Amino acid sequence: MAESHNTKNEGNDHVQLTAQCLCKAHSFTATVPRTALPLQACACHCTSCRHMLGAMYSTDTLWPGDPAVIRHCSTLKTYRFSDRLQVLFCSTCSSPLFWDFPAGARDGHDGKAAEPAGADKSQYGVFTGALLSSIKNPGPGPLIELAEHIVLDDTMDGGLSPILRRPNDTVHAKRQPATRWAGRQLLSKEIPEGEDHWPEPPAADWRNSEVREIPLWCHCRGVNLVYRCQEAYREHAAMDADKLPDTVDPLTRKTVVETDACTFCRTSCGTDFMHWTFSALRHLRYAHEDAKTHQQHQKDPEASTAGAFSLPATLLDLYAAVTAPREDRDPRLGTLAVYCSSEGRKRYFCSNCSACVFFASDANHDVIHVAMGLLDSPDGARAEGSFGWLLGGRVQEKDDIKGTWRETWLDSHETESEAWRKARKFPEWWKIMGWG
Repeated sequence: MAESHNTKNEGNDHVQLTAQCLCKAHSFTATVPRTALPLQACACHCTSCRHMLGAMYSTDTLWPGDPAVIRHCSTLKTYRFSDRLQVLFCSTCSSPLFWDFPAGARDGHDGKAAEPAGADKSQYGVFTGALLSSIKNPGPGPLIELAEHIVLDDTMDGGLSPILRRPNDTVHAKRQPATRWAGRQLLSKEIPEGEDHWPEPPAADWRNSEVREIPLWCHCRGVNLVYRCQEAYREHAAMDADKLPDTVDPLTRKTVVETDACTFCRTSCGTDFMHWTFSALRHLRYAHEDAKTHQQHQKDPEASTAGAFSLPATLLDLYAAVTAPREDRDPRLGTLAVYCSSEGRKRYFCSNCSACVFFASDANHDVIHVAMGLLDSPDGARAEGSFGWLLGGRVQEKDDIKGTWRETWLDSHETESEAWRKARKFPEWWKIMGWG
């Protein structure tokens, strides 16, 4: 669903920014002089950020509004991300809104940079995904400039930095590419343009057959599940091509990963582009067996474990299990909660750390969207041994950001993704899969 693009600005010399959660219970505004633009944003690719959001990276910029308004907001939930960083999010819809960090300690991922003497007040970084798409680019330059990528070594494969090199180019001018850092900015190796810092990316049909299962967890580990990737692949490999789900690449039989720009997904995960893969519920399991089976195993180690790790079989069953009274809830669901973002659409998240976990549509019986940022694959953040990335082609729900300040990021994303597809000799998947 697209947002209205007619938000009133404070005159021609200023731009009004609004940060808002998905359920609209929380809304914050700031007025910025055009002379202060573009605001500088940082993309952090660290493991902690990916598992805290469910996205492939986090992006934030220093909030230009009155920090006291945020500081005195008692309805935002706080999650202690590290010794110095806290995340402020909506407990109803899980939308992350702000980083809370000591003045001078902002470094994008762990808040351990030196703090100036006497600094005792918090500053706030706003997650860019929380900003409304309510204004067009305010001039020849972008509203927000993605200045740098940090902690890229955590990804093991570069994550999505190869298609986020020049996000700030506009129709008016080419701008400087985003700086890349192996770790924290200025405190780690800068990765020069064109350097092959990671192993050569694999061919489209490469599969890591040694990876049987991939852990799936949120930052606080309140959600702790496992994706049975080998089981899913075997099932798809045995099917006739015309019987495959449309979320499986018919050439490689890998489950695909899509890029989504929809307003709901962007706001709920706090990042401007969300990346989803897909799974039948039968290919997901709890990390631990149920209590009854555990007790049986204590008595008889040879007892069957069939079904002991299984999630509810259908989406309706999953919703009923998550919303069940506390005394009837399976404790292995942990902190998993759900928000109904629109009729027939449900967003599952961690109620403790805000991580986006699943998206489910009632139109599907047992297939669910899975947040890629929660997967902990030995192949790296992209997990290309188990999933097929849909490089090139169209971004899902792109009309939600057409004509807004995010359109330059969208154009860059599509252009660089297509260039990377060609460089890696990936096929034109949209023709093969009939996605148009």
